[in-house]
Amino acid sequence: MGRELSLREIQLISLEICKKVDMICNENNFRYYLYGGSLLGAVRHKGFIPWDDDIDIVMPRPDYEKFLAYMQENQEKIKPLKLYSFENNAKYPYMISRVSDERYILDVENEDDYGIGIFIDVYPWDGVGQTEEEVAERKGKAARNSSLFYLSTRQKCVKGNTKSIKKLLIKPAAFVVAKLLGKNYFEKKLSKMATKYKYDESRYVGCLVWGIDGVRGIYPIEWMEPYTKLQFEDAQFRVPKEWEKALSKLFRNYMELPPKKDRVPHHGYRAFER
Repeated sequence: MGRELSLREIQLISLEICKKVDMICNENNFRYYLYGGSLLGAVRHKGFIPWDDDIDIVMPRPDYEKFLAYMQENQEKIKPLKLYSFENNAKYPYMISRVSDERYILDVENEDDYGIGIFIDVYPWDGVGQTEEEVAERKGKAARNSSLFYLSTRQKCVKGNTKSIKKLLIKPAAFVVAKLLGKNYFEKKLSKMATKYKYDESRYVGCLVWGIDGVRGIYPIEWMEPYTKLQFEDAQFRVPKEWEKALSKLFRNYMELPPKKDRVPHHGYRAFER
């Protein structure tokens, strides 16, 4: 591996990836929106949260599937970018997709090497249900399966950041079960669960294959369109129409900075030139 990159270099490379994805989406009428920390960064910092190390976007399932197909069919055209998904890479350990810049390589903690470079995350956004009760039930079930899927892709069971005694006691047993069943088992369960409802016919929408945000990351569909744009570094990217409501639900007092001890990158990797 070549020279190690700084956090700011990683951010700027991620920004260039997102600009190219934005261009592809504009040219092909694919819907997408900034999400999570990237949406928060656009509002609070006019760009990256200073300690963040990637960009998150979401796509409604119909557009997500078209985007994946486009990226696969235009591999030469999009170089040095490359799509990573569980459909096209047997070692890839997530049910969201990533768009990577292949001029770089990551050294990642506690997962198999699948060759990815600096990336942005692309989350499929699915129909979740028609009532809040249904949303809570389906998101809870999906989150449990998503956690087991994640454990099935880890090389070893680690404590993580949880302070819950119950979770610490359960995790080793869950790790064993997850490894025995394997990631393909959970891929099938989560895919079936996520695609039960059509996105555009569902009252509530969100990501069912990634469980970390719980019901806080599920929104009424009318919050999404028509999209608006916000400044992000030297670019403008799409955000949900009701971005203030989305941020308030996900982060509550989103303009407040977290404690200094929490201002750290959340991915466990180092990035290098190839």
